[in-house]
Amino acid sequence: FFFFFFFKQKTAYEMLRSLVGSEMCIRDRRRVHGYYNRVKKNIHIILAMSPLSEEFRNRLRQFPSLVSCCTIDWFTEWPAEALVGVARGNLVEKDITLGDSLDAVVEMFKYIHQSVEIKSQKYLQIMRRHNYVTPTSYLEFMTLYGDILKKKRKENEQKQQRLKKGIDVLNDAKVKIEILQDTLN
Repeated sequence: FFFFFFFKQKTAYEMLRSLVGSEMCIRDRRRVHGYYNRVKKNIHIILAMSPLSEEFRNRLRQFPSLVSCCTIDWFTEWPAEALVGVARGNLVEKDITLGDSLDAVVEMFKYIHQSVEIKSQKYLQIMRRHNYVTPTSYLEFMTLYGDILKKKRKENEQKQQRLKKGIDVLNDAKVKIEILQDTLN
């Protein structure tokens, strides 16, 4: 996402003039310019982009000041404690009941994410192509796991209900057969 802040001094001055009147505008114009100068001096813009697509490179070509006039923070891989903390917090927040297996699932998330990072480095060495493993992909992985888990739990509940109904029907049939056999004998 791009966030652009444009300060249109003329528009702000005209708005101030219409609100206050022309006699106070000369004094207030200095205040407005002082305010704009303070904002320009102190404004910080945070721009977050993913390097996954061709669009990122195109934007860098279109706006070279993104590279030359900015501080770029490249976020590296997450430490193991962060992966565990995020996974545990995400699972608890989404209220996915895992019981005693919560720690094992959290470790599984950590292991899979770290193994994908390692395989991505090997992929880069062999194929000369990047596969970015980002924090977003880790969060999407956990979301996907939660969605699949809920779907499978629902399917299992439906199958259990069908099985229970089938067993009940069989038990009823067994009782009726026994009654019929007693009447025939």
